[in-house]
Amino acid sequence: MVYVLYIVGMENRIPKDVLYCLLSTQRRNQVLSLCQEADRVQSSLAYLLLRMALYREYKITKKPLFLFGEENKPYFKDITGIFFNLSHCKNAVLCAVGEVENGVDIQEYGDINENASEMIFHTEEMAYLKSAVFPEQEKIRFWSMKEAYGKYLGKGILYDLPAVSFAKVLPDRWQQFQNAYILSTMQQTAAFSVCAKSPMTVCTVSHTEMIAFIKERYKIEGKA
Repeated sequence: MVYVLYIVGMENRIPKDVLYCLLSTQRRNQVLSLCQEADRVQSSLAYLLLRMALYREYKITKKPLFLFGEENKPYFKDITGIFFNLSHCKNAVLCAVGEVENGVDIQEYGDINENASEMIFHTEEMAYLKSAVFPEQEKIRFWSMKEAYGKYLGKGILYDLPAVSFAKVLPDRWQQFQNAYILSTMQQTAAFSVCAKSPMTVCTVSHTEMIAFIKERYKIEGKA
């Protein structure tokens, strides 16, 4: 299952002590090492979205701990047979959790300059962008696919980005891509992509649902 939470308007609705109480010590230390307050909030909410997903899908309530592979891909330390991946940007957080390997990425819309584009995009992708109705949004969609695919492989962006073309991957539908399946979509404020061994269901979590989950967990864990 893939969960997406659009966080604009949530930043100041949850006290920081409540957020941090619901993080593992490992995650809290990572969050507090970030310089920008916005990054701390995003990283905290991404972890809490993962906790919501684990509870909804598997009734797991404990705070998950992470191990990291050779290329820094995270895995659960003490939960077997379940894979996950997280991503966040200033507008949203994204989480995938399931019994298949997966990778996700979400990006707010912004400009990628021409010099960088040549180091990132395949010639087929560059040709597609030249005729696209919304080229800047499509460019971010392609970038999110490259990141999600790299995270699925466990390589991040440490692979030959311009050698891999997503030009034939259309938005808003699962398509087979090499040894996996990929979904990409362009929303109003961000584009996100999911790459997985098999298609996964996507659901959007409302502010009301997330705040209710946080309140319920805090009632239990805030007193511990």
